[in-house]
Amino acid sequence: MDKKLVAVLDASALLAYIKDEKGANSIKQIINNSIMNSINVTEAIIALGRIHPDRLPHYNNIINQIVINIYESDSELSFLVSEIIVKYRKEHNISLGDGYCLALGKLLSLPVYTADTAWSGLESKLNLEIKYIR
Repeated sequence: MDKKLVAVLDASALLAYIKDEKGANSIKQIINNSIMNSINVTEAIIALGRIHPDRLPHYNNIINQIVINIYESDSELSFLVSEIIVKYRKEHNISLGDGYCLALGKLLSLPVYTADTAWSGLESKLNLEIKYIR
């Protein structure tokens, strides 16, 4: 991680960037200075692989070229994920991947970029900046 990190990306934000969907421009500006958790990278590869399962290795290569900074989970992050999911899963439909993304943002004190509007209202609860790309 040579460059100063400015954001954590959710799988939905990375997918919007790859597919050049609405919100992709905001990701283009920060992609080289952002970080993702390995769990969220896996989510993105799976999402693309569901469309064309035979191209799974190709999607893996593309994402690994795009995502320069990947955070491997550790016990500190895992515990934070557990807290977030236990407290907010029902109210905000937080999945395991969502929990990892939000926890990484909190752990690194970085804003989280997402296309997931179900997170609305979590900003103040988690004391975390969430940037919605759509």
